[in-house]
Amino acid sequence: YEVILINTNDDLNLERTYLKTLFERQLDGIILSPAIGSEGDLKRLSKSHFSMILIDSSIKNLNVPKINLDNLRG
Repeated sequence: YEVILINTNDDLNLERTYLKTLFERQLDGIILSPAIGSEGDLKRLSKSHFSMILIDSSIKNLNVPKINLDNLRG
């Protein structure tokens, strides 16, 4: 396997560019902390059966695994 680490600094346009590139490379999947406003892009990817896990995401109606952290209780 190959690991690719990308940081978009919550830049939605940059995230879109990278997601498109990663999808075209036919990766097995991604672990993503999505930028604000990326709901539509992620829903389209999910419908394409692109495997993803979201971290710290409040996106609703997206049937993918999510890992959310509780910064108050640890």
